[in-house]
Amino acid sequence: LQPRVLRVVERAPAAAQQTASIQGVVVDSATGTPIAGALVRVPALNRSEVSHADGGFHLHRLPAGEHTVTASRLGYAVRTVRV
Repeated sequence: LQPRVLRVVERAPAAAQQTASIQGVVVDSATGTPIAGALVRVPALNRSEVSHADGGFHLHRLPAGEHTVTASRLGYAVRTVRV
């Protein structure tokens, strides 16, 4: 099985750029099919969300700056990106 990939990841600064959001879509890297139920984490902040039926996720109220984000789901390799 191919690892899941964070296909779309972008950071959207909130008011005064003191906080940020990370949003995106978790997809199967081989087929492009959205993956529901993937755990998307920012390990350094102990923050996480489970991807929705459309593969989408949105982590709110993060400190501004770069973050390491991981996505995992049973049967697939963990994917890590820096945003």
